[in-house]
Amino acid sequence: MLYAVGAAAWIVVSDLVFAGLDLSSPAFNIIKGFCFVAVTTLLLWRVFRRHEHQVALMIADVQLADEQLKTALEGVTRTVGSMIEARDPYTAGHQQRVGDLARLIGSHLGLDDERLEGLRIGGYLHDVGKVLVDEEILNFPGRLSDTQREEVQRHSRFGHDILYGVPFNWPITQIIHQHHERLDGSGYPRGLRGDEIMLEARIVAIADVFDALTSERPYRAAEGIAFALRSLCDGAGSQYDTEAVQALVHLVETNMYPT
Repeated sequence: MLYAVGAAAWIVVSDLVFAGLDLSSPAFNIIKGFCFVAVTTLLLWRVFRRHEHQVALMIADVQLADEQLKTALEGVTRTVGSMIEARDPYTAGHQQRVGDLARLIGSHLGLDDERLEGLRIGGYLHDVGKVLVDEEILNFPGRLSDTQREEVQRHSRFGHDILYGVPFNWPITQIIHQHHERLDGSGYPRGLRGDEIMLEARIVAIADVFDALTSERPYRAAEGIAFALRSLCDGAGSQYDTEAVQALVHLVETNMYPT
């Protein structure tokens, strides 16, 4: 309101003050325009100063709410990871290691902080769908039958469906749904190819495979870091994102990957 009144007053007063002068002069119009901008800026500054405290309080409230939301999300994410690990003890720590490693790979690839946080959360939740998979199958000590394997493979779709509709700031459900897809279309559940698979899912896939191969499972011992890297490098460009694999190799060679 103050701005509108001031602007209107300036128009009226300026016409009275400059009445009788050569209004067609370009220099006059430029000066009048500069004066109008100066008065407008002054009025806006006074409005801001009058409400400065309220604006600061609003910003502080938004920042506090954002921090509280992040803290709550972190707690829920870790709780879900604990639930998965309780049903599948052999994957204890797997969710967090995948999330942390995915974030490191993404950082090496130059992703911004916002996408890196989404990568980390996506990694933490990538196996959430296993809560709906038969526990006996998850802990089966031998080679799975085709039927059992198909049941396990449903976990990526289960995870997508469980979290579908949750208003994440990141494409978490897509990461979960796509983390077993492969560039050549040999993955599941939809057989996506190449750029049909989002970058975050391609990164989580590599972190997932690496951690799985270097960890003990009910049906085998840990394969070791050298074997895991060789497997990923052999599949780079055909199954796995080449740049992401190269980033992982760099992290391992510089001893920067999480243990």
